[in-house]
Amino acid sequence: MKQENRGLNFKSLDDVIEEVRRLAKGGYNKKGNWDLGQMCSHLADWALYPIDGYPSAPAPIRAVLALIRITSSKKQLKKVLENRGFGKGSPTMKESVPSDTLDEEAQIQRLSDALHRLDQHPGPFHASPLFGDLDRSTWIEMNLIHAEHHLAYLEPKF
Repeated sequence: MKQENRGLNFKSLDDVIEEVRRLAKGGYNKKGNWDLGQMCSHLADWALYPIDGYPSAPAPIRAVLALIRITSSKKQLKKVLENRGFGKGSPTMKESVPSDTLDEEAQIQRLSDALHRLDQHPGPFHASPLFGDLDRSTWIEMNLIHAEHHLAYLEPKF
């Protein structure tokens, strides 16, 4: 499950923004499909879903997610947290797939604002469609891992 992540191991949400700004300033090579602006957009969406709510998935997908939540979500969550990763090619909701043309600086600011909101939000949180109810520290940890996963696909030029 764990991919090579060029040593990323974020300890705080501020570490994520520091890395994003470092990549923006120094440049990077893409090892995947998304550029920095697209990643920031995606990460901002997922940082805000626990606060503002999730987009509604189609009924068949909601049914599958409910089944997973009931049967194996605790085991899967433990695996994500222990391995600090989701696995290459893990699916995401189509609503959080960014468009091809985004203003990078605007998306960096959007991510910074979203992570700040998450960091300051005392709760309550909306339940994860996959993992169910999570506490504040687990939500923050999941966002750190999510950022490590995506930003690993950008190789710094510096």
